Amino acid sequence: MSLTFRIYRGTQLLREETLAQPVIKIGKVSSAHHRLEDESVSRMHAIVEVAGGTVSLIDLGSTRGTFVNGQRINKATLQSGDAITVGDLRIEVTMSLPQLAVVPPPLPPPVPVPVPVPVAALAELAKASPPTPPAMVNIATEATIAFRLGIMMSSFCSVELADRDRCDT
Repeated sequence: MSLTFRIYRGTQLLREETLAQPVIKIGKVSSAHHRLEDESVSRMHAIVEVAGGTVSLIDLGSTRGTFVNGQRINKATLQSGDAITVGDLRIEVTMSLPQLAVVPPPLPPPVPVPVPVPVAALAELAKASPPTPPAMVNIATEATIAFRLGIMMSSFCSVELADRDRCDT
């Protein structure tokens, strides 16, 4: 998340800064991220903490206090558009999420396009491969099946004595 700070003295815009650190120091010291050259601001006046989607403002025991939208705070959760007052300066805060890259969905696989084949080429192909002959029936195999079937039938008839009519052929 990035935070944009617009710093005003009265109605005059002094500067605008955008920061994306998790901790932002506000004060007069040179190590402050927002160095405010104003006698009404404490050396280390306040800090802004960004944790997840929450932005907090914490007063560090400043002499004149820290205010959010006119209310004195020790610690407050900030919202985009809030006005912070430190000393005689007003800081307007705007929050923005990082821009996500838009990735287009993957393209579907290409559809095969049939290639037209000239009629002459089809005629040549038909001449080149003779038709497959019909399957030949093996006479020996057929005789073996008939023989085994006959043995099975005779075995069935010998077991079923009561039903002789079915066994007479």
